Amino acid sequence: MKVVFLKENKCENRIAITPEQVKVLSANFEIVVAKNYGAKYGYTNEHYLNSGARMMTKYDIKTANLIVKLSALTFSELNSIKKVSQILITNMFLANNTPYLKTLLKHSITSLGIEIFHKNNVYPWLIENAKIKALFATTGLSDYLAKNVKNNVLNPALKNLENKLTYVIVNYSYATDELIKLILKANNNVILCETNKAYEQLVKNDTDIINAISRSSGKLTLLDGTFDTLVEETKKADVLINTTTLPGDKTHLKITHDMLKYMNNNTVFVDLGADQGIGCEDVKYYNTAKKPFSIIEGVVTVSLNNIPSLYSKESTEYTSEFVSSIISYFEKDTIQTIKNNTFIKDAIQTFGHELTNETIGRSLNLKVTKL
Repeated sequence: MKVVFLKENKCENRIAITPEQVKVLSANFEIVVAKNYGAKYGYTNEHYLNSGARMMTKYDIKTANLIVKLSALTFSELNSIKKVSQILITNMFLANNTPYLKTLLKHSITSLGIEIFHKNNVYPWLIENAKIKALFATTGLSDYLAKNVKNNVLNPALKNLENKLTYVIVNYSYATDELIKLILKANNNVILCETNKAYEQLVKNDTDIINAISRSSGKLTLLDGTFDTLVEETKKADVLINTTTLPGDKTHLKITHDMLKYMNNNTVFVDLGADQGIGCEDVKYYNTAKKPFSIIEGVVTVSLNNIPSLYSKESTEYTSEFVSSIISYFEKDTIQTIKNNTFIKDAIQTFGHELTNETIGRSLNLKVTKL
């Protein structure tokens, strides 16, 4: 079984396999990596060769059983995949990139999206992802904007982030608990808008949140997340954060242009749900390091598709371990593994010409074919 790791594009700071994980997999798989694959982390070609991998040639992608690339494939790479039985393991949640989804379907590519895994045995991976997103939206946001943006428009917003703030969080997700704890720890106020009472109860019963409330001068408010309520609460927000619901569940509330219009100027909106589907009708979802924000109705909006990649060292380590755990399922036959293993099957996005993932199908109102 051959596994090929393609070189990531410039927007992805992580790599999907470290030499340490190559050692784990090389006993049962032929591991092939692109030349200078881990250079940004100081891993040389020799590190990979000594761990049991070999360097990729131009023919390897055509004969690979598993192809791994966290970022989108180039046109040349897409054209090299010739069989449905070749599985692309990727970080692309396709509800957020319809043109790329259509391209994969056109090329009959079978795609497995690692964001869609939500079974108990990968729960720690999702929690780690959530912690990094929460860290970005609270303590890391001001530093990130200050470092990347040379624009006087942002000065009032950056200054605002240094004061006692009111954070409005929209929708419950794995990131929500961590966000609430970080916000309260900084003695800021947090308002959670969520329509699902079961998720609201999870917050109320969380021991860590209860302890954080007792130690903080900030206040936690839980509100029924109706559209009208959300419109009113956004007017009070210094920082508005949109998250997704739990993987496989539909986002209850989306941020509209009018909500941003009624927010105070120089407030900040952060969309942590960009990689799970569009959460705001106005935000540009492919901001780069050169333009990591938009100004909409005077509101600084930040929506990065891949926030964990900003914290590249830590997220590379757990991403590599997670990808390695996925690959370990495919020891004999790729097609049979997909069809027989619910854990894998639920995370397949496209299979040949067919869209197979219900989460993406619901987001885009497209027909889904059951595997």
